[in-house]
Amino acid sequence: MDAVKQALAVVSSTMLLFSLACCAGGSDEGGSAGGGGSPAPGIEVREGSATGTLISNAAAAAGGRNFGTQDIGAGPTAALTVVVFNTSASNAALSTPALTGSDAAQFALNTTGFLLSLAAGAQTQFAISYDPSAAGVHAANVEFLHNGIPFSFGVAGTGTTTGMPGVSVADAAKSEGNSGTSTLSFTVSISSAPTGNVSVNWATADDSAMAPGDYTTAAGTLTFTPAGSLSQTVNVSVLGDATVEPNERFFVNLTGLTGVAQIVDSQAAGWINDDDSPVQITMKLTNSWSGGFNADLKIENTGSTTINGWTLAFDFIPAITSMWSGAYTVASGRYTVTPASWNTSIAPGGNATPGLTADGVLSAGSISNAVFNGVAVIIAVDLTGAGGGGGAASAIAMPQVDTTSQAVQVTINVNTPTNFNLSVTGVTSPAFTVATNNSSVVTPSIVGGQLSLLGIKAGRASVRITETGSGATRYIGVRVRTAAGALPGMPEYIAMGSVSEDTTPDLTFWRSFESGPKNKRIDYRYIYLNGGPTGATEPYNPTGGTPQMIDGWYGWAGGNGNRARQYIRESRKLGMIPAFVYYNIASGNESYDGDLTRIRDKPYMEYYYQDLKKALDIAQAEAGDDLVMFIFEPDFLGYMAQNHLDASGQPIPPNTPKNTTAKQGAWAEVNAAYSSGVLSTAAGDPVFPDTFRGLVESINYISNKYSNVVFGWQMNVWAYPAGGFTGCNPPGSGIMHLTDPATTAADFNNRRQQIYQEARAVTAYYIAAGIGSQGADFISIDKYGLDAVGAEASAAANPAGSLWFWNADHWNNYLKYCQAIKDESNLPVVLWQIPVGRINSSQAANPYATGGFPNLPNTTAKYEDSAPVFFLGDVFNPGTVGSSRHSHFTRNLGADPDVGSSGATVTWGEHINEAKAAGIIAVLFGAGVGISTDGVGNPPTEDYWWISKIQNYYQNPVQR
Repeated sequence: MDAVKQALAVVSSTMLLFSLACCAGGSDEGGSAGGGGSPAPGIEVREGSATGTLISNAAAAAGGRNFGTQDIGAGPTAALTVVVFNTSASNAALSTPALTGSDAAQFALNTTGFLLSLAAGAQTQFAISYDPSAAGVHAANVEFLHNGIPFSFGVAGTGTTTGMPGVSVADAAKSEGNSGTSTLSFTVSISSAPTGNVSVNWATADDSAMAPGDYTTAAGTLTFTPAGSLSQTVNVSVLGDATVEPNERFFVNLTGLTGVAQIVDSQAAGWINDDDSPVQITMKLTNSWSGGFNADLKIENTGSTTINGWTLAFDFIPAITSMWSGAYTVASGRYTVTPASWNTSIAPGGNATPGLTADGVLSAGSISNAVFNGVAVIIAVDLTGAGGGGGAASAIAMPQVDTTSQAVQVTINVNTPTNFNLSVTGVTSPAFTVATNNSSVVTPSIVGGQLSLLGIKAGRASVRITETGSGATRYIGVRVRTAAGALPGMPEYIAMGSVSEDTTPDLTFWRSFESGPKNKRIDYRYIYLNGGPTGATEPYNPTGGTPQMIDGWYGWAGGNGNRARQYIRESRKLGMIPAFVYYNIASGNESYDGDLTRIRDKPYMEYYYQDLKKALDIAQAEAGDDLVMFIFEPDFLGYMAQNHLDASGQPIPPNTPKNTTAKQGAWAEVNAAYSSGVLSTAAGDPVFPDTFRGLVESINYISNKYSNVVFGWQMNVWAYPAGGFTGCNPPGSGIMHLTDPATTAADFNNRRQQIYQEARAVTAYYIAAGIGSQGADFISIDKYGLDAVGAEASAAANPAGSLWFWNADHWNNYLKYCQAIKDESNLPVVLWQIPVGRINSSQAANPYATGGFPNLPNTTAKYEDSAPVFFLGDVFNPGTVGSSRHSHFTRNLGADPDVGSSGATVTWGEHINEAKAAGIIAVLFGAGVGISTDGVGNPPTEDYWWISKIQNYYQNPVQR
C-alpha cells in the first residue's frame, strides 16, 4: 500500500480499480451476508490492474461498503482515475458519483462519459482532481450506488498552495510582578501583503493561567489591508502577585478568518513566569562506591521572608536508606522529606541541608516531580564532587588542537604519523606515557616529547596521556580516516555497546586501558534522554490534582541540555559513539492512554518538538561531522500496535471533532511542529498530516534537517493485538515461547515460522507508521528492561516457567524475529537493552582473580540472565542432568549446532555470526532498570565477566 501512496504523490494521474459483484444471500471475500436475503456487495481495490495486489477489502453489512481512504497526493493538479469493472454475469445499474464532506469543495469530479448502466464484463470510469484553495491536509468522501447499494471511499491530499498569505500569532512571555497589572503583547502577522482586506478574530483562553485571577480576558478583530503593515499587536493585562506558584500559561487563539489568506498558526502561548520562588534546591553527591552513595540535599531560602515549616516531595530512582538533619518517608518510589527539630525554619539567605545515604547510582535523571510546600520546584543534581566523573579540563595541553576549549577528539589519516605538542601547567620538563583502548585502530607513542599517532585502519579509539611526575592525565578521542580519506562511519563489524552514565564509577571503568581481556573497549555508549519536554504541563493526570510542569532531560545536570552535552563529550574522548534512547512522548505514567493523551495535546507536542530540536542542535554542536545515534520513543508504537490502532497514516478530515470515533485511530497533533516554529511551510518544509505516520515522519524529517545523527525507531516483541496480527495466538508468556509446546522438530519449525510471519506483520505495522521514512538508518528492538531473575525471582529455580530466562531455542526465535524485521523493512537491526547478567556456574577463566567467576547471588543488581551467554558464548554447569535448570538450558529442538552438553556441563557457542545473518549490526547491552545487573562501574556488579567476553570478541570481530 505504501508503494501505491508514494506513486500517487508523484504522478498526475493514476488508476484505481474496483471489482464489483453481487451474489444474492451469500457473502463475498472478506464481506458478510446481509439480513433479509439482501444482496451482499463485494468490492476490491487492487494495485495497477484488475489482477494486481489486493490492497483493501473491508467487511461491511449489505447496506454498503466503504474501503478506506486513497491519497491523491500533493495539490494542486493531482488527480485520481477510478475504473469500475462489472465482473458479474448481468447488467449493473450505477449512479453518478458524488463528493460529500466538509472539504468536498477542495476536490472536483469529472464524470464525463460515465455509464449508468454497465453491461456484464464492461467497465467505466470517472476522475477526481484535487486543486485546494488552502495548504494542509484535506479529505472528502466519494459515493455512488451499484444496483441501489451504496459504495463509498475517501480521498485525501496535501495542499501545497503557494503565494496565499499566511496569518500567524507568536508566543509571548513575561514575569508576573508582585502587584498591579502589566501588559503582555502578542504579535499577529501576515506573511505577505494580501490582495484585499483580510480580517481575523482573536481571543484569550485559559490554560494553567486563568482569568480573572492571573490575567484579564480580552478579544477583538484585526484587519490586514493590501497597503498596511504586515504585523499588528494585541495586548493582554497580566495581574501580579507575591504567591509562590509554577509558571503559568494562557492562550491567544485566532479564528474566523475572512479574505484570501490562510491561518498557519492559530494559537500562541502566553507565559506568566513566576518571580516569587523562595528556594533553590540542590542534591550534591559527596561520596560514592559500588552500589551506593552519599549526598547533601541543600534547600536555600532565596526569598525575603523566613520559611516556617517545610515539606519536600519528589520521585527518586535510587533507594534512600538513611537520612540525617531531616526525616523521610517513601511510598512507590516517591519520597517525602521533612525537617529535623532544629531546621524547621529557614531564614532569608539561610539553608537546611539534610544528608542521605542511598543504594544505586545518582545521576542527572534520578529526581523528578519535585514539590516544595505544595509548589512545583526543580531539584538540581550536582555530580561535580565525588560522583561527577567528567567535564573538567586536564592540566595537559595540546596547543595545536586546543583553541577556545580543550579538544575532545582529533582526526588523522591512515598510515601517516601525526604529531602533537604537549605541555603541562606548572611542569617545566614534563615526561609522558601513552596508552590506547583500541590498538587495532591507532598506535600512540611519545617521540621527542610529542604525542605521535599512527593510524592503523579506519575507526575510533581513545588515547590516555599521563605526565609521570605530576600524575596529570588527559583522554582524547582519535578518529582514523579510511584509505580514501573518508571519515569513519558506523563500525564495519557487528558492533558492541553498553548503557553507561557519566558518574565517576562508570567513567573510571572505561578509562582503564589494559591489554587482552582486561581492556575496556566498546563501540557505543548509551543513556536515556527522557522525562518529557521541559516546560510542558503534563496533560495526562489520571489521579487528579494540579497538573504539574515537566522538568525533563533538558533541565537536568544544571539545565541547558548539559546531560546530553557532557555525554557526547565524554563519549568522544573515549573513542565511543554516543547513543541516546530518546523517550519523551511519555514523561511519566507511561501507558497506552497516557501516550494517546500526550500526542493529542497540542501544547504538550509543541514543547516536544522544541525539545527534540534542542537535542538535535546539541548533537550537531557537540559532534559536528561525527556520529551520534538516536533510538526513538520505546514502547509508543508498541502500545498502538497492541491496541490495533490504524498506523497507515491515512489523513483524517480536519473538521472531525477530536473526541469522536472517527478520530480515535491515527490522530496526533503533528501541526504542533509548525506552530512551535520547528518546521515552517514558508521555509519549504513539507506538511505532515495529523496522524501517527505524520508524527513519525516529521520526527525523522526533523532529525535529518537539523543534525548528522543516525537514527531508528524501537520495536517491541509484544507489539501485537490479542491473537496476533496473523492469528498465531502468542501465549501469555510472549511470542518467543510459541515453540514451547512443540515435541517434534517439524512442529517446532512450523511454530518458529509462525513467529517469523507474525514478526513480519508487526514490522509491516511499524513501517506503515513511517519508521522507515525520511532516511531512517535502522530499526531497534530490545529484550527487556530487567534481567530474567530480577523480573521473576522464581526463574532461578524454574527457568522453564519464566517469561524471560530464555534458553537457546527462545534466543534463536528472537533472531528469527529480527530476521523478519530485516526482511520486511530492508533496514538493519540494532539490539538494545540486552541484559548482562550471566547464567551461574560459568567455567570461563577470570582474568581478574583466580578460581573463576563467582555465582551471582540473584539480589539487587546481581541477577542471572541468559542474554550475554547466548551472544558471547560460555561453558557452564546449570545443575545435575535431569534437573529443571539443566533440562531447560540444554533444550535444543531447533538443532542449533552451537548448543551442546556433556554430562552436567553445557556449552553455548558465540552467536554473533547468527546475529549478522539476522540483519543485526549492533548489540547494545545493559538493561534499563536501576536494579538491573550492571556490566560497568568500579567494580561492575557482575564481576567483569561481560566486559572480558566483549574484549575476547574484539580479537576477531564478525565483519558486517
